[in-house]
Amino acid sequence: MRLKRQINEKDLLKLLDIPSFRHMSKDKLVSFVSALPEIDPEVAKKALEQFPDFASAMVEITGRYKKIIDKCLEGSDADTAIVLAACSTINESIQRELEKDGLTFEERERLIDKSIQVVQVMREIDADNKRFRAHVIRVATIAFGIAVGALITALGGKANVTLPEVKHAA
Repeated sequence: MRLKRQINEKDLLKLLDIPSFRHMSKDKLVSFVSALPEIDPEVAKKALEQFPDFASAMVEITGRYKKIIDKCLEGSDADTAIVLAACSTINESIQRELEKDGLTFEERERLIDKSIQVVQVMREIDADNKRFRAHVIRVATIAFGIAVGALITALGGKANVTLPEVKHAA
């Protein structure tokens, strides 16, 4: 098994493009946190000791990511709303056609089938939107968990995560 070389202080400063840890900015902090798994724990502690606003900076960074996720979801909602409104308009048009006198049984049946198809499309769009939201939340949760775990590891902590056993149906 080949051990991975950990980033030392000199290499970390070069990676972050700063002369010392006192020059660590919030923007550099993102790079620092993403490199945590490869950084020597003692170097990480030294860097964090010289960045007194680390906790507040992490809160701010997390807030930024939340805003990005919210914008992503808002954009999705706007597009979904436009498509659903168009489907609703189509369905209303079909309903108006069904109210007309003189339609044959076959014409009514065809219009009803079209209305059902539109409703099915609307349900699928809604389901896709829900799946998309669940995916975004899942990815954000995993990313946040990895960042927290990396931080705990860098600070010399130990995180034990145990998952429940999965029982398979016989």
